[in-house]
Amino acid sequence: MSDILSPAPARSRLLVGDIVTTALLVLVQFAGVVVELFIFGMSAMATDVCAGDSDRCDDDTIGVAATVLWTGTAVAIIFTVAGCLTRIGQRRPAFWVPIVGLGAQITLTCLYIHLVNGATSA
Repeated sequence: MSDILSPAPARSRLLVGDIVTTALLVLVQFAGVVVELFIFGMSAMATDVCAGDSDRCDDDTIGVAATVLWTGTAVAIIFTVAGCLTRIGQRRPAFWVPIVGLGAQITLTCLYIHLVNGATSA
């Protein structure tokens, strides 16, 4: 009976360390976008083999790879920022949200590299 009448537990206090860690991890994720931009630029050289003969490369796969990389990255960034703001607004730990977003970015970058490599192999 006393369980029913007892007050609800208080919300946990949001620690300053969690906010700082979350902000730093979000910045790391944005730095990941810069790394992806560099990889995207360098992968343009992978298509040099396509210059003489258009049958050597699958242009559609290269386009799909670029779309997957940049659309997926945009979605990861949007969900990371929204998730962090929601978790912090609820006074819950949010440090893990950018870690998941960064993991998604790394996975998308590896998929992009794999697709471009397969599309340009002679």
